[in-house]
Amino acid sequence: MLEQPIQTHPVNARSTDAFDLFPFHHYSGPNPYLDRGALVFQFALSGNVDPLPLQDYVQAIARDYPNIEEYPFTSHAELLAQTMVEVGKLDMDLHVQRATATCTCDLQWVKA
Repeated sequence: MLEQPIQTHPVNARSTDAFDLFPFHHYSGPNPYLDRGALVFQFALSGNVDPLPLQDYVQAIARDYPNIEEYPFTSHAELLAQTMVEVGKLDMDLHVQRATATCTCDLQWVKA
């Protein structure tokens, strides 16, 4: 998992943001590359400010999504992917079958 700032200028991050998310791609269904619909994007440290400890984010998110504390997160990217899954359920107990955070080269790709 990426724990170093990206070497290029942040794409969408403001000067006060610890993370940068870009570019978002939505795939509506099975295609030659993915066996299901997906939201795919890159996640990186912006290099502008240091992120808070992972547990601080878990506690803040758990105020609205208490079951988020059940997961053993090892990176901010994994936490983001699971948070997107929880938000995507729309408080209707919709089921997402898979969410992954994958490190490729110097950036993390998150598929939810």
